[in-house]
Amino acid sequence: MPRIVGWYWAATTGQHVGFESWLERDRLLLLDFDPKVTGIASQPFWLYWHDGERERRHAPDYFARHADGSAVVVGVRTDERIATLPTLFHLLWLRELAVNGLAVELMGPRTVVSLAAGGAQ
Repeated sequence: MPRIVGWYWAATTGQHVGFESWLERDRLLLLDFDPKVTGIASQPFWLYWHDGERERRHAPDYFARHADGSAVVVGVRTDERIATLPTLFHLLWLRELAVNGLAVELMGPRTVVSLAAGGAQ
């Protein structure tokens, strides 16, 4: 799949929000049309860890704030990449975010992995 990078004007924020693939753009549209979402940020922070062999880093694709004050961290991958080892390391870090109060979602075209705030589901 060719890489597509662009900007989407989000009505939720009144600003452009970046995307780096059609899948990210599609998830961004869903966030923008979700009435519970009050804020969206693209690649909001970096996660750093050592996998036993080398240092790794990852920026989640989106951070969305909800009207009730809760938030969700969103990662977007193709279904094939969800099962890869680096993605499993990302899931471990994303699980840590969930345990510490953030809802987490890793999604692909046919796959959605959700971790509720406070623990895995």
